[in-house]
Amino acid sequence: MAHNKTERIGKTSGKLTVIAYHHVDGAARHYYECLCTCGNTCVVKVDNLDLRHTGKSRFTKSCGCIKKARGEAIGQISIAAHKALKDSKE
Repeated sequence: MAHNKTERIGKTSGKLTVIAYHHVDGAARHYYECLCTCGNTCVVKVDNLDLRHTGKSRFTKSCGCIKKARGEAIGQISIAAHKALKDSKE
């Protein structure tokens, strides 16, 4: 079955918008270049794009900025908790 390389362009998946077809690998998996709402671009395998908006967690939702922001927030909480514990011992 032929793969229509342009039918997914303009569609969204989480914070990602498909902007261009990128390549097909040796196993016939198709990849697309996506633009994230944070401004970064990334290449995502078509099977990992939630173009039907099912909301399932297995799909790629961003370029990695969500995970990075979550990690920074957790890090800030950890630093604040550590400081509070240190201050309470003094």
